[in-house]
Amino acid sequence: MHKQFLRIDDLTSALGLSKSTIYSLINTGDFPRQIRLSRRVVGWSAQEIEEWAETRKDHHRVD
Repeated sequence: MHKQFLRIDDLTSALGLSKSTIYSLINTGDFPRQIRLSRRVVGWSAQEIEEWAETRKDHHRVD
């Protein structure tokens, strides 16, 4: 099983959010937890980010 991880630059491109916004969301607990991939590298589960984005999109949808 191959699990895909995203790095911070991947997140900014995919989500259209700045690094500072992502880190603010992390600090408030409103963003998926980062995963330590090595001593100096962190990433996020692509699946968790996709689910988070869908939830956020549904939450902000205007009817």
